[in-house]
Amino acid sequence: MSFRIFHFYKVYGPDVEGGVPTVISSLTRHPSDGIAHSVLVARRFGWRYRLTVDALPIEAVTSLGTVFSMPLAIGYIPAFVRTVRKASVAVHHAPFPLTDLAILLGLPADVALVIYWHADIVGYPRLKRLLSPSYSPEGG
Repeated sequence: MSFRIFHFYKVYGPDVEGGVPTVISSLTRHPSDGIAHSVLVARRFGWRYRLTVDALPIEAVTSLGTVFSMPLAIGYIPAFVRTVRKASVAVHHAPFPLTDLAILLGLPADVALVIYWHADIVGYPRLKRLLSPSYSPEGG
């Protein structure tokens, strides 16, 4: 059985280019023998799809749109729980509160968790205060 690394974030190409998707692409570009990478994301808006780009399997769940830069993707958490069971390592590209909730609800004890912190929550001070206990080392 191969070593499986799953990357979790809110969006990825071809829907979005640059930023965090570029980091994910860089991390998955040169897999070693026995290591398989996969990506689970939501769409900004639109129906789900599965595709493979440069040998990287990508699953994007349906989204009804976005609020506070977060996709309204009710299928994301069930998809996370389903896919993370196959992982050796789960890579959370934060901040993305849906992944935080999914981790709380369904990260198996035998799956290692790596968190890449990409950005602070800016432009939404009330949302930041609401979520700050889960994103701040000081707890708020």
